[in-house]
Amino acid sequence: MNIHELMEQLSRFPEDIEVVVQGYEDGFDPVISLKAVRRRKAENMSRSQAEYEELDSTAAGGENAVAIWGRRGANDNTEDVW
Repeated sequence: MNIHELMEQLSRFPEDIEVVVQGYEDGFDPVISLKAVRRRKAENMSRSQAEYEELDSTAAGGENAVAIWGRRGANDNTEDVW
């Protein structure tokens, strides 16, 4: 899903409804930030791994994406958080 598609989907809801993300194991968490990331498809991923892995900003290859961070998915690296 790209930014345009996300905005189109979100525009169908009232503006005052809170946006949440899937919780770690179940339930939902509030969105706490957005982060620009570089990613690439994970190789030899197991069932418990995500489809993409984050790349260092200086790594060759990969593609840009925007990560939506929930409370439990956030990490301590906030330099790229908007």
